[in-house]
Amino acid sequence: AGYQEDDGSWVFSPSYDISAFEKPMVVFKGHYKFAQNDGAIMEYSVDNGASWNILGRYINGDEEGTGIYWYGTLDIRADPGDQRFEGNLANASGWGFPSAMIDGQGEGFVSSIRHKLDEIPVNGRQNVRFRFHFAATSANGAPGIVFDDFAIVERGRISLIEQFSNSNSNQDRGGFVQGQYTSLALNNEVNARLDSTLLNNNDLVAVNYYTEIYGNDPLFEVNEEGPSARTLFYGLNNVTSILDGDVLEGTNLSTEAASPPWSGAESNRNTLRDAEFDLQLVLNSSDNDEISVTVEVTPQKDFVGNDIRVYLAVVEKVLTGEVLPNGEFDPRNVFRKFLPSPLGHEVNDLNEGSVTTLTETWKIDARKVLDPDQLAIVAFVQKANGDREVYQAARVDINGKTSILGVGDLIEVDDLNLYPNPANDAFFVTFDLTLEEDFQWRLFDQTGRLMKNGQVFKGMDGFRVESAGLPSGLYLMSIGNETKQYTHLKVIVKH
Repeated sequence: AGYQEDDGSWVFSPSYDISAFEKPMVVFKGHYKFAQNDGAIMEYSVDNGASWNILGRYINGDEEGTGIYWYGTLDIRADPGDQRFEGNLANASGWGFPSAMIDGQGEGFVSSIRHKLDEIPVNGRQNVRFRFHFAATSANGAPGIVFDDFAIVERGRISLIEQFSNSNSNQDRGGFVQGQYTSLALNNEVNARLDSTLLNNNDLVAVNYYTEIYGNDPLFEVNEEGPSARTLFYGLNNVTSILDGDVLEGTNLSTEAASPPWSGAESNRNTLRDAEFDLQLVLNSSDNDEISVTVEVTPQKDFVGNDIRVYLAVVEKVLTGEVLPNGEFDPRNVFRKFLPSPLGHEVNDLNEGSVTTLTETWKIDARKVLDPDQLAIVAFVQKANGDREVYQAARVDINGKTSILGVGDLIEVDDLNLYPNPANDAFFVTFDLTLEEDFQWRLFDQTGRLMKNGQVFKGMDGFRVESAGLPSGLYLMSIGNETKQYTHLKVIVKH
């Protein structure tokens, strides 16, 4: 028969003690069908029902609000939860008409409706009650709202934000001055979202790669290898920001923007999804000028195939007092080093619950780090091909590192040459000076797959690489040994 005209109904939960949860969220199945102007919301109370607060909110232009399948309707005239603002009922929002919560099927349950409980005051979490609050103005046979499998669980998913910056992005390029469309504006916006009350800092980690996209950058010149490899991996040619590796859903990577292509609501929703991997980062005992870290990687389902990689990035959380050429000051989450390299660790066929353990050690390089006490390790698991989805991320802060030692000899790119570029059948690598020791060379494609490799020996001043059998595309040349590493070179193969 459906609900009645001017109906007002509530369904109350028992009292929950959620004080032991670090990152609680509510999860339930649900379905609703309302007449126009009718709807429902969820509320919580921390004072035994003496007062009630609306959980979550509507976001203009977003059908899922501040959760997954959360409030998607504005202007619910029945006003569930008494949301009136100066008599303007158009401000009342919630689950309403049309029925957006049915997964496009027209009938049935949505598998998982979710929302964070972070807004509940910490000092009130020992006695929390919830209720569904329904209100109607008419009666037309609509059934209302139903729900099942109501639970409070711990969130396990952590999202990765990758920023691709350049402090010369104010320069005039081809007669077009970038103006406000700079990495300065982009980084300010990303930092604001990281600090947003909608998000939880424990849900997000960030890595900021300063690149050579628009020209020389002082931070890129210190750490060229990682930013170049990640720029190549995504095929970028402009500053941008990428959430969890997602560059497929309408992201225009050839257009500068002062705002990230992902919204705060999207990053919020990603952290509400089930974690497909568990990542545990442990700092090992090490010398004061050294970092040693172990990561345990545990898939939460079977992964078939050899296209999953685990990356370990050293970042500096803030460069206090640093001012970049574009006016950006105190840069945050600045990339410093991949351990052991930008190629990451390839992990093969993975079974649910199996544990892969990886350990890396790095002597802190004075040329790459401003303040060792600001260092952190960011780990992430990513699909290396296809949609390049980042499945999980984690971060551990490093404290007490004060003694800095330089390591090895990084040979500048000016000490070697690669030609022709683009190449067809072959290309040559030549050195300005005769080599005084043996080196290994490796050629990788854009996904990090090893395509060719070989040796160049002491006394040589160059070598030839056959490229006739390689597909047309962009490649990365790596030359190094146990103690020295040449800066990576890019080469285009074009047939």
